[in-house]
Amino acid sequence: MAMNTTRAVETSETIRDDVGMAWRIKASFVKYIAGMNDGAVRILPGSSVTPNGEYYFTLEHYDFDSETLTGVVKFRGGVEFSGHFGMLNLSLTDPWISFREGTALISAVTGAGERVEFCAVAAAAPLIDGDVLMWRDIPTFLTSVGEPLFNNVYRGNEPFAPLTVRIPA
Repeated sequence: MAMNTTRAVETSETIRDDVGMAWRIKASFVKYIAGMNDGAVRILPGSSVTPNGEYYFTLEHYDFDSETLTGVVKFRGGVEFSGHFGMLNLSLTDPWISFREGTALISAVTGAGERVEFCAVAAAAPLIDGDVLMWRDIPTFLTSVGEPLFNNVYRGNEPFAPLTVRIPA
């Protein structure tokens, strides 16, 4: 049965620990930041870190059609990475996943205040887990548009960390 859901998440749902997005972004990048003398990761409101080191973003709004696999899922929160005495500063806030005709893209607002579609997602049909639609450990890949965010160290199609997304069905 196809489900087309469109709505903002109610306040009581934002505290559910079974919905949202968990994503490590890029393990080698996070390790690089952690290895710097002045490397820092700042978790912004709406986000947290899971016990296995993934960044968790709170579900804010979703509009998803499970028959056509199209729609947008919006999250709030963010992560800021810094190092090299201020020369490295990457902010990724309020990520969205846009599902369109067999593809999906992750966008986030960057430190420059622009929303950038920086990662592609290997889109697949979600699993149904009780009253939740779930994509688990879905591969992600940097887009060419995302290269400058990482100072062109990583190239387009570079594998990034898999992500898990859960939204109410």
